[in-house]
Amino acid sequence: MVEKNYFYLRYHFFLLLIFGISFFSIAQTPVRVMHVHYSDGAVSDVPMNIVDSITFDYNIGNDLYPEVSDTITSNEVLQRAYYMASIQWTPLRPVPKSGGNYYPAGVLVTGAPYSSVKELNTYLFHDVSYHTFMTAVHSPMSVLYTENISQSPYHGTNCATYYGGVCSSSVMWALGFNMPYSSNRIIELEEMERIEHQVVDSLRICDVIWKRGHVQMIYNIEYRDDTLYRIKTFEMAGSNAHFNNYTKAQFLNTWNSNGYVGYRFKKLKYSSEPLVLQDWDPIVYNDYLCPSKGDKAVYRTTDTIAIHIYDSIYDQIVLTKGASLIASDNNNGNLQCYYGLKSGVYRVFLQSDNDKTASVSFEVVETNVSYDWCDDGENLRIYFNSSAKPEYASLCYLSGGSGRSIPISEMDIWRGYIIVPRLETELDYYCKVKFKGEYGTIINEPIKVEPFESKE
Repeated sequence: MVEKNYFYLRYHFFLLLIFGISFFSIAQTPVRVMHVHYSDGAVSDVPMNIVDSITFDYNIGNDLYPEVSDTITSNEVLQRAYYMASIQWTPLRPVPKSGGNYYPAGVLVTGAPYSSVKELNTYLFHDVSYHTFMTAVHSPMSVLYTENISQSPYHGTNCATYYGGVCSSSVMWALGFNMPYSSNRIIELEEMERIEHQVVDSLRICDVIWKRGHVQMIYNIEYRDDTLYRIKTFEMAGSNAHFNNYTKAQFLNTWNSNGYVGYRFKKLKYSSEPLVLQDWDPIVYNDYLCPSKGDKAVYRTTDTIAIHIYDSIYDQIVLTKGASLIASDNNNGNLQCYYGLKSGVYRVFLQSDNDKTASVSFEVVETNVSYDWCDDGENLRIYFNSSAKPEYASLCYLSGGSGRSIPISEMDIWRGYIIVPRLETELDYYCKVKFKGEYGTIINEPIKVEPFESKE
Protein backbone atom coordinates (compact mmCIF):
# COMPACT_ATOMS: atom_id res chain seq x y z
CA MET A 1 0.00 0.00 0.00
CA VAL A 2 2.83 2.34 0.87
CA GLU A 3 4.58 1.48 -2.38
CA LYS A 4 1.39 2.18 -4.34
CA ASN A 5 0.91 5.59 -2.70
CA TYR A 6 4.56 6.42 -3.33
CA PHE A 7 4.12 5.55 -7.00
CA TYR A 8 1.10 7.88 -7.36
CA LEU A 9 2.96 10.62 -5.47
CA ARG A 10 5.91 10.42 -7.82
CA TYR A 11 3.56 10.34 -10.83
CA HIS A 12 1.69 13.49 -9.80
CA PHE A 13 4.93 15.27 -8.89
CA PHE A 14 6.27 14.50 -12.39
CA LEU A 15 3.11 15.90 -14.02
CA LEU A 16 3.33 19.09 -11.95
CA LEU A 17 6.99 19.48 -12.92
CA ILE A 18 6.21 19.18 -16.65
CA PHE A 19 3.29 21.63 -16.33
CA GLY A 20 5.48 24.14 -14.50
CA ILE A 21 8.24 24.03 -17.11
CA SER A 22 5.72 24.47 -19.95
CA PHE A 23 4.03 27.40 -18.22
CA PHE A 24 7.37 29.10 -17.59
CA SER A 25 8.40 28.68 -21.24
CA ILE A 26 5.14 30.16 -22.48
CA ALA A 27 5.45 33.08 -20.09
CA GLN A 28 8.93 33.85 -21.39
CA THR A 29 7.88 33.80 -25.08
CA PRO A 30 8.03 37.42 -26.35
CA VAL A 31 5.02 39.01 -28.02
CA ARG A 32 5.68 39.39 -31.73
CA VAL A 33 5.45 43.04 -32.68
CA MET A 34 5.38 44.36 -36.22
CA HIS A 35 6.85 47.83 -36.71
CA VAL A 36 4.58 49.68 -39.09
CA HIS A 37 5.95 52.81 -40.73
CA TYR A 38 3.47 55.36 -41.91
CA SER A 39 4.17 58.07 -44.44
CA ASP A 40 4.76 60.64 -41.70
CA GLY A 41 7.62 58.56 -40.34
CA ALA A 42 5.95 57.60 -37.05
CA VAL A 43 6.58 54.12 -35.65
CA SER A 44 3.77 52.24 -33.97
CA ASP A 45 4.62 49.15 -31.87
CA VAL A 46 1.27 47.41 -32.15
CA PRO A 47 0.83 43.62 -31.82
CA MET A 48 -0.69 42.40 -35.08
CA ASN A 49 -2.41 39.23 -36.18
CA ILE A 50 0.11 37.44 -38.37
CA VAL A 51 -1.45 36.14 -41.57
CA ASP A 52 1.57 34.12 -42.63
CA SER A 53 4.17 33.61 -39.93
CA ILE A 54 6.79 32.38 -42.40
CA THR A 55 6.36 35.51 -44.46
CA PHE A 56 6.63 37.95 -41.58
CA ASP A 57 9.61 36.24 -39.95
CA TYR A 58 11.78 37.87 -42.60
CA ASN A 59 10.08 41.23 -42.98
CA ILE A 60 9.30 42.61 -39.55
CA GLY A 61 11.05 45.95 -39.25
CA ASN A 62 13.16 45.45 -42.37
CA ASP A 63 12.65 49.06 -43.41
CA LEU A 64 14.35 50.07 -40.14
CA TYR A 65 17.36 47.93 -40.92
CA PRO A 66 18.39 48.50 -44.54
CA GLU A 67 21.34 46.78 -46.13
CA VAL A 68 24.40 48.91 -45.48
CA SER A 69 28.10 48.25 -45.52
CA ASP A 70 29.56 47.06 -42.21
CA THR A 71 33.08 48.01 -43.22
CA ILE A 72 32.87 51.54 -44.63
CA THR A 73 35.51 53.88 -43.27
CA SER A 74 35.50 57.64 -42.86
CA ASN A 75 38.03 57.93 -45.70
CA GLU A 76 35.71 55.99 -48.01
CA VAL A 77 32.77 58.21 -47.06
CA LEU A 78 34.78 61.39 -47.66
CA GLN A 79 36.04 60.01 -50.98
CA ARG A 80 32.46 59.35 -52.12
CA ALA A 81 31.37 62.85 -51.12
CA TYR A 82 34.37 64.27 -52.97
CA TYR A 83 33.45 62.33 -56.09
CA MET A 84 29.92 63.72 -56.06
CA ALA A 85 30.90 67.33 -55.36
CA SER A 86 33.91 67.47 -57.70
CA ILE A 87 32.56 65.71 -60.80
CA GLN A 88 32.98 68.07 -63.77
CA TRP A 89 30.89 67.99 -66.91
CA THR A 90 30.29 70.36 -69.82
CA PRO A 91 26.90 70.09 -71.57
CA LEU A 92 26.96 70.02 -75.36
CA ARG A 93 23.42 71.40 -75.39
CA PRO A 94 21.27 73.05 -72.68
CA VAL A 95 20.30 70.55 -69.96
CA PRO A 96 17.03 71.09 -68.01
CA LYS A 97 17.71 72.23 -64.46
CA SER A 98 15.42 72.15 -61.44
CA GLY A 99 13.62 75.46 -61.01
CA GLY A 100 12.81 75.93 -64.70
CA ASN A 101 16.28 76.95 -65.84
CA TYR A 102 18.98 75.16 -67.85
CA TYR A 103 22.60 74.25 -67.47
CA PRO A 104 23.93 76.23 -70.47
CA ALA A 105 25.76 74.57 -73.34
CA GLY A 106 29.53 74.86 -73.28
CA VAL A 107 29.76 75.98 -69.64
CA LEU A 108 31.65 73.75 -67.22
CA VAL A 109 29.55 72.42 -64.33
CA THR A 110 31.17 71.19 -61.12
CA GLY A 111 29.12 68.79 -59.01
CA ALA A 112 26.45 66.19 -59.76
CA PRO A 113 23.17 67.79 -60.90
CA TYR A 114 20.37 68.36 -58.42
CA SER A 115 17.15 66.65 -59.53
CA SER A 116 14.61 64.63 -57.58
CA VAL A 117 14.56 61.53 -59.78
CA LYS A 118 12.49 59.36 -57.40
CA GLU A 119 9.89 58.68 -60.10
CA LEU A 120 12.50 57.00 -62.32
CA ASN A 121 15.07 55.78 -59.78
CA THR A 122 17.91 57.23 -61.83
CA TYR A 123 19.95 58.46 -58.87
CA LEU A 124 23.65 59.18 -59.23
CA PHE A 125 25.37 57.05 -58.04
CA HIS A 126 22.93 54.62 -56.48
CA ASP A 127 21.47 53.58 -59.84
CA VAL A 128 23.56 55.13 -62.61
CA SER A 129 27.33 54.97 -62.84
CA TYR A 130 29.73 57.83 -63.42
CA HIS A 131 30.65 56.25 -66.76
CA THR A 132 27.04 56.13 -67.96
CA PHE A 133 26.36 59.71 -66.87
CA MET A 134 29.48 61.12 -68.52
CA THR A 135 28.91 59.26 -71.80
CA ALA A 136 25.33 60.62 -71.81
CA VAL A 137 26.79 64.12 -71.39
CA HIS A 138 29.06 63.41 -74.37
CA SER A 139 26.16 62.23 -76.59
CA PRO A 140 24.18 65.26 -77.86
CA MET A 141 20.97 63.25 -78.40
CA SER A 142 20.98 61.49 -75.02
CA VAL A 143 18.17 61.64 -72.46
CA LEU A 144 20.03 64.39 -70.59
CA TYR A 145 19.21 66.75 -73.45
CA THR A 146 15.94 65.36 -74.78
CA GLU A 147 14.06 64.60 -71.53
CA ASN A 148 12.76 67.06 -68.94
CA ILE A 149 11.23 65.07 -66.09
CA SER A 150 9.46 68.12 -64.65
CA GLN A 151 7.11 68.03 -67.62
CA SER A 152 4.54 65.61 -69.04
CA PRO A 153 4.50 62.62 -69.33
CA TYR A 154 6.41 62.63 -66.02
CA HIS A 155 4.84 63.35 -62.62
CA GLY A 156 7.79 64.30 -60.44
CA THR A 157 8.34 67.46 -58.43
CA ASN A 158 11.52 69.41 -57.70
CA CYS A 159 13.16 67.78 -60.70
CA ALA A 160 14.20 68.31 -64.33
CA THR A 161 17.48 66.53 -65.14
CA TYR A 162 17.06 62.87 -66.12
CA TYR A 163 20.01 61.80 -63.93
CA GLY A 164 20.67 63.47 -60.59
CA GLY A 165 20.19 63.37 -56.86
CA VAL A 166 18.94 65.20 -53.80
CA CYS A 167 20.35 65.97 -50.37
CA SER A 168 19.32 62.66 -48.82
CA SER A 169 20.37 60.44 -51.73
CA SER A 170 23.84 62.02 -51.83
CA VAL A 171 24.43 61.61 -48.07
CA MET A 172 23.00 58.06 -48.16
CA TRP A 173 25.33 57.10 -51.01
CA ALA A 174 28.33 58.63 -49.29
CA LEU A 175 27.58 56.61 -46.13
CA GLY A 176 27.20 53.37 -48.10
CA PHE A 177 23.43 52.85 -48.02
CA ASN A 178 21.92 51.25 -51.13
CA MET A 179 18.57 53.02 -50.68
CA PRO A 180 18.11 56.77 -51.24
CA TYR A 181 15.89 57.43 -48.21
CA SER A 182 14.16 60.78 -47.78
CA SER A 183 15.83 63.25 -45.44
CA ASN A 184 13.16 62.74 -42.78
CA ARG A 185 13.62 58.95 -42.87
CA ILE A 186 17.40 59.05 -42.42
CA ILE A 187 17.23 59.97 -38.76
CA GLU A 188 14.82 57.09 -38.04
CA LEU A 189 17.27 54.43 -39.19
CA GLU A 190 18.72 52.17 -36.54
CA GLU A 191 22.24 52.95 -37.76
CA MET A 192 21.82 56.66 -37.05
CA GLU A 193 21.96 58.03 -33.49
CA ARG A 194 21.33 61.53 -32.21
CA ILE A 195 24.55 63.05 -30.91
CA GLU A 196 24.30 63.35 -27.15
CA HIS A 197 25.81 66.82 -26.80
CA GLN A 198 24.39 69.13 -29.45
CA VAL A 199 27.32 71.54 -29.46
CA VAL A 200 29.61 72.37 -32.34
CA ASP A 201 32.73 71.06 -30.58
CA SER A 202 31.15 67.59 -30.34
CA LEU A 203 30.87 67.22 -34.12
CA ARG A 204 33.13 64.84 -36.04
CA ILE A 205 33.77 64.22 -39.73
CA CYS A 206 30.98 62.28 -41.47
CA ASP A 207 28.36 63.41 -38.94
CA VAL A 208 24.98 64.27 -40.46
CA ILE A 209 23.35 67.58 -39.62
CA TRP A 210 19.61 67.44 -40.13
CA LYS A 211 16.65 69.76 -40.23
CA ARG A 212 13.20 68.84 -41.47
CA GLY A 213 13.46 68.49 -45.25
CA HIS A 214 17.24 68.72 -45.59
CA VAL A 215 20.52 67.08 -44.58
CA GLN A 216 24.21 67.93 -44.91
CA MET A 217 27.32 66.02 -43.85
CA ILE A 218 30.41 67.25 -42.02
CA TYR A 219 33.28 66.88 -44.49
CA ASN A 220 36.19 68.48 -42.64
CA ILE A 221 36.97 70.25 -39.36
CA GLU A 222 40.01 72.50 -38.99
CA TYR A 223 41.66 73.56 -35.75
CA ARG A 224 43.95 76.49 -35.03
CA ASP A 225 45.91 76.41 -31.77
CA ASP A 226 43.69 73.52 -30.56
CA THR A 227 40.58 75.61 -31.15
CA LEU A 228 37.94 74.70 -33.73
CA TYR A 229 38.35 77.25 -36.51
CA ARG A 230 36.57 76.15 -39.69
CA ILE A 231 33.97 73.54 -40.72
CA LYS A 232 33.40 72.22 -44.23
CA THR A 233 30.12 70.51 -45.11
CA PHE A 234 28.98 68.47 -48.09
CA GLU A 235 25.47 68.88 -49.45
CA MET A 236 23.30 68.50 -52.53
CA ALA A 237 21.23 71.64 -52.90
CA GLY A 238 20.52 74.42 -55.39
CA SER A 239 21.71 73.16 -58.74
CA ASN A 240 24.44 70.69 -57.78
CA ALA A 241 26.40 68.82 -55.14
CA HIS A 242 28.98 71.07 -53.50
CA PHE A 243 31.00 71.95 -50.40
CA ASN A 244 30.31 74.79 -47.96
CA ASN A 245 33.20 76.40 -46.13
CA TYR A 246 32.25 78.04 -42.82
CA THR A 247 34.12 79.77 -40.09
CA LYS A 248 33.00 78.54 -36.68
CA ALA A 249 30.87 81.66 -36.25
CA GLN A 250 29.25 81.24 -39.67
CA PHE A 251 28.50 77.58 -39.00
CA LEU A 252 26.95 78.37 -35.62
CA ASN A 253 24.75 80.98 -37.26
CA THR A 254 23.64 78.48 -39.93
CA TRP A 255 23.06 75.80 -37.27
CA ASN A 256 21.00 78.00 -34.97
CA SER A 257 19.01 79.87 -37.59
CA ASN A 258 17.97 76.64 -39.34
CA GLY A 259 17.41 74.47 -36.28
CA TYR A 260 19.88 71.73 -37.28
CA VAL A 261 20.31 68.58 -35.18
CA GLY A 262 23.43 66.41 -35.33
CA TYR A 263 23.36 62.65 -35.94
CA ARG A 264 26.13 60.05 -36.14
CA PHE A 265 26.39 56.90 -38.26
CA LYS A 266 27.07 54.14 -35.75
CA LYS A 267 28.66 51.71 -38.24
CA LEU A 268 31.32 54.15 -39.43
CA LYS A 269 34.93 53.18 -38.78
CA TYR A 270 37.19 56.21 -38.45
CA SER A 271 40.28 55.88 -40.62
CA SER A 272 43.73 56.08 -39.05
CA GLU A 273 45.40 56.66 -42.42
CA PRO A 274 45.61 60.15 -43.96
CA LEU A 275 42.97 60.94 -46.57
CA VAL A 276 44.37 60.83 -50.12
CA LEU A 277 41.62 61.79 -52.56
CA GLN A 278 41.34 60.09 -55.95
CA ASP A 279 39.78 61.60 -59.05
CA TRP A 280 37.61 59.64 -61.45
CA ASP A 281 39.42 57.55 -64.02
CA PRO A 282 39.41 59.19 -67.47
CA ILE A 283 36.86 57.95 -70.00
CA VAL A 284 37.64 57.09 -73.62
CA TYR A 285 34.53 58.33 -75.40
CA ASN A 286 33.01 56.66 -78.45
CA ASP A 287 32.33 59.36 -81.04
CA TYR A 288 30.60 56.97 -83.45
CA LEU A 289 27.50 55.89 -81.55
CA CYS A 290 25.91 55.80 -78.11
CA PRO A 291 22.73 54.40 -76.48
CA SER A 292 20.14 57.04 -75.60
CA LYS A 293 20.81 56.65 -71.86
CA GLY A 294 24.60 56.56 -72.23
CA ASP A 295 27.11 53.74 -72.54
CA LYS A 296 26.54 50.80 -70.15
CA ALA A 297 23.00 51.88 -69.35
CA VAL A 298 20.21 49.57 -68.20
CA TYR A 299 16.87 49.06 -70.00
CA ARG A 300 13.77 46.93 -69.44
CA THR A 301 12.86 44.13 -71.84
CA THR A 302 9.78 46.20 -72.73
CA ASP A 303 11.80 49.32 -73.62
CA THR A 304 12.64 50.59 -77.06
CA ILE A 305 16.42 50.86 -77.13
CA ALA A 306 17.60 53.78 -79.25
CA ILE A 307 21.19 53.90 -80.49
CA HIS A 308 22.22 57.34 -81.75
CA ILE A 309 24.69 57.20 -84.63
CA TYR A 310 27.14 60.05 -85.27
CA ASP A 311 29.03 58.61 -88.26
CA SER A 312 27.63 57.67 -91.69
CA ILE A 313 30.83 56.33 -93.28
CA TYR A 314 30.41 52.76 -92.00
CA ASP A 315 27.87 50.62 -93.88
CA GLN A 316 26.50 48.43 -91.10
CA ILE A 317 25.42 48.69 -87.47
CA VAL A 318 25.95 45.38 -85.71
CA LEU A 319 24.31 44.08 -82.51
CA THR A 320 25.86 41.15 -80.64
CA LYS A 321 25.23 39.30 -77.39
CA GLY A 322 28.27 37.42 -76.18
CA ALA A 323 29.62 35.56 -79.20
CA SER A 324 26.23 35.58 -80.98
CA LEU A 325 25.26 37.91 -83.81
CA ILE A 326 21.80 39.32 -83.05
CA ALA A 327 21.33 41.80 -85.90
CA SER A 328 23.21 43.52 -88.70
CA ASP A 329 21.43 46.48 -90.34
CA ASN A 330 22.23 49.21 -92.79
CA ASN A 331 23.65 52.31 -91.15
CA ASN A 332 21.42 55.28 -91.88
CA GLY A 333 23.77 57.64 -90.06
CA ASN A 334 21.15 58.76 -87.56
CA LEU A 335 19.27 56.31 -85.36
CA GLN A 336 18.83 52.58 -84.88
CA CYS A 337 16.15 51.15 -82.57
CA TYR A 338 15.84 47.67 -81.12
CA TYR A 339 12.66 46.13 -79.71
CA GLY A 340 11.81 43.08 -77.64
CA LEU A 341 15.35 42.13 -76.70
CA LYS A 342 15.73 39.40 -74.08
CA SER A 343 17.68 39.96 -70.89
CA GLY A 344 21.45 40.14 -71.09
CA VAL A 345 24.35 42.41 -72.01
CA TYR A 346 24.63 43.57 -75.63
CA ARG A 347 27.36 45.25 -77.70
CA VAL A 348 26.82 47.55 -80.69
CA PHE A 349 29.39 48.78 -83.22
CA LEU A 350 29.63 50.12 -86.76
CA GLN A 351 31.29 48.08 -89.48
CA SER A 352 32.41 48.42 -93.08
CA ASP A 353 34.09 45.52 -94.86
CA ASN A 354 36.76 44.34 -92.43
CA ASP A 355 36.92 47.60 -90.49
CA LYS A 356 34.82 48.28 -87.40
CA THR A 357 34.54 50.89 -84.67
CA ALA A 358 34.90 50.46 -80.95
CA SER A 359 31.71 49.16 -79.40
CA VAL A 360 29.27 50.54 -76.86
CA SER A 361 27.14 48.32 -74.67
CA PHE A 362 23.90 48.21 -72.73
CA GLU A 363 22.07 45.79 -70.46
CA VAL A 364 18.49 44.53 -70.74
CA VAL A 365 16.72 43.38 -67.56
CA GLU A 366 13.45 41.58 -67.02
CA THR A 367 11.29 43.45 -64.52
CA ASN A 368 8.31 41.15 -64.01
CA VAL A 369 6.33 42.45 -61.02
CA SER A 370 2.79 41.78 -59.80
CA TYR A 371 0.92 41.90 -56.50
CA ASP A 372 -2.09 40.59 -54.63
CA TRP A 373 -3.67 41.39 -51.27
CA CYS A 374 -3.19 39.22 -48.20
CA ASP A 375 -6.44 37.99 -46.67
CA ASP A 376 -6.31 40.66 -43.95
CA GLY A 377 -6.44 43.52 -46.47
CA GLU A 378 -3.64 45.26 -44.58
CA ASN A 379 -0.66 43.87 -46.47
CA LEU A 380 0.32 43.25 -50.07
CA ARG A 381 2.36 40.43 -51.54
CA ILE A 382 4.60 41.88 -54.22
CA TYR A 383 5.89 39.19 -56.59
CA PHE A 384 9.02 39.58 -58.69
CA ASN A 385 10.82 37.56 -61.32
CA SER A 386 13.89 38.95 -63.02
CA SER A 387 17.23 38.21 -64.57
CA ALA A 388 18.71 40.74 -62.11
CA LYS A 389 18.78 40.81 -58.31
CA PRO A 390 15.79 42.50 -56.65
CA GLU A 391 17.01 45.00 -54.03
CA TYR A 392 13.90 46.52 -52.51
CA ALA A 393 10.17 46.90 -53.01
CA SER A 394 8.30 50.18 -52.68
CA LEU A 395 4.78 51.48 -52.30
CA CYS A 396 4.64 55.08 -53.42
CA TYR A 397 2.70 57.68 -55.33
CA LEU A 398 3.25 57.90 -59.06
CA SER A 399 5.86 60.62 -58.57
CA GLY A 400 7.77 58.12 -56.40
CA GLY A 401 7.47 59.99 -53.12
CA SER A 402 5.92 59.77 -49.66
CA GLY A 403 5.77 55.99 -49.53
CA ARG A 404 7.46 52.98 -48.00
CA SER A 405 10.48 50.97 -49.15
CA ILE A 406 11.55 47.61 -47.72
CA PRO A 407 14.77 45.74 -48.56
CA ILE A 408 14.28 42.32 -50.15
CA SER A 409 15.98 39.53 -48.19
CA GLU A 410 17.56 36.35 -49.52
CA MET A 411 14.52 34.43 -48.25
CA ASP A 412 12.24 36.81 -50.16
CA ILE A 413 14.27 36.14 -53.31
CA TRP A 414 14.07 32.39 -52.75
CA ARG A 415 10.28 32.40 -52.49
CA GLY A 416 9.75 35.11 -55.13
CA TYR A 417 7.72 37.68 -53.17
CA ILE A 418 7.80 40.10 -50.26
CA ILE A 419 5.07 41.33 -47.92
CA VAL A 420 4.67 45.11 -47.65
CA PRO A 421 2.17 46.85 -45.33
CA ARG A 422 -0.35 48.98 -47.21
CA LEU A 423 -0.20 52.77 -47.22
CA GLU A 424 -2.76 54.51 -45.05
CA THR A 425 -4.10 56.78 -47.77
CA GLU A 426 -7.13 57.23 -49.96
CA LEU A 427 -4.97 58.48 -52.83
CA ASP A 428 -3.81 56.29 -55.70
CA TYR A 429 -0.51 54.60 -55.02
CA TYR A 430 1.73 52.20 -56.88
CA CYS A 431 4.10 49.30 -56.28
CA LYS A 432 7.52 48.88 -57.79
CA VAL A 433 10.66 46.80 -57.33
CA LYS A 434 14.22 47.94 -57.90
CA PHE A 435 16.49 45.41 -59.65
CA LYS A 436 20.28 45.51 -59.74
CA GLY A 437 22.00 44.39 -62.91
CA GLU A 438 25.60 44.34 -64.04
CA TYR A 439 25.60 47.97 -65.21
CA GLY A 440 23.27 49.57 -62.69
CA THR A 441 19.70 49.37 -61.45
CA ILE A 442 16.23 49.74 -62.91
CA ILE A 443 12.63 49.58 -61.69
CA ASN A 444 9.57 48.02 -63.26
CA GLU A 445 6.87 50.23 -64.71
CA PRO A 446 5.03 51.17 -61.47
CA ILE A 447 1.76 49.24 -61.01
CA LYS A 448 -1.32 50.96 -59.61
CA VAL A 449 -2.59 49.28 -56.44
CA GLU A 450 -6.32 48.61 -56.64
CA PRO A 451 -8.43 48.76 -53.45
CA PHE A 452 -8.72 45.60 -51.37
CA GLU A 453 -11.80 43.48 -52.03
CA SER A 454 -12.70 40.85 -49.46
CA LYS A 455 -13.03 37.29 -50.75
CA GLU A 456 -15.94 36.60 -48.41
